[in-house]
Amino acid sequence: MQGHTKVFEVKVMARVLEVSESGYYAWRKQRQAMQNDADYDLKQEILRLREHSRNSYGYRQVYLKLRDAGHQINRKRVQRIMQEQGWVVKAKRRTVRTTNSMHSHPIAANRLNRDFSATGMNQKWLSDITYVQTMEGWLYV
Repeated sequence: MQGHTKVFEVKVMARVLEVSESGYYAWRKQRQAMQNDADYDLKQEILRLREHSRNSYGYRQVYLKLRDAGHQINRKRVQRIMQEQGWVVKAKRRTVRTTNSMHSHPIAANRLNRDFSATGMNQKWLSDITYVQTMEGWLYV
């Protein structure tokens, strides 16, 4: 009956199949409760996996771990449960290391010692390094 509710009214199907409407609705409610109970156990297992991975597993990794543990489950179900719970993984941002202090190049002395005040023009000159990302990598200007 449930698969045909878009085409036929529940009242008509119940009469043809000689079942009560209330019996159909009770069955549907019980089935939904059973599905929710199954989801509860699965949610606990997913939560355990996420905590074990320090919240770095997305639904694909969780699905694979559950499957490896012997659960017969669809990855879309894992995805749905994780979305319902708001368990999404934030992509890790790739950090760009622009400074390499471990080199053998000479290092200029700190003559200003953070005293940037000057009494006239052209007494103290400062510069900054700008990093530009190119197809060949990072260039320093």
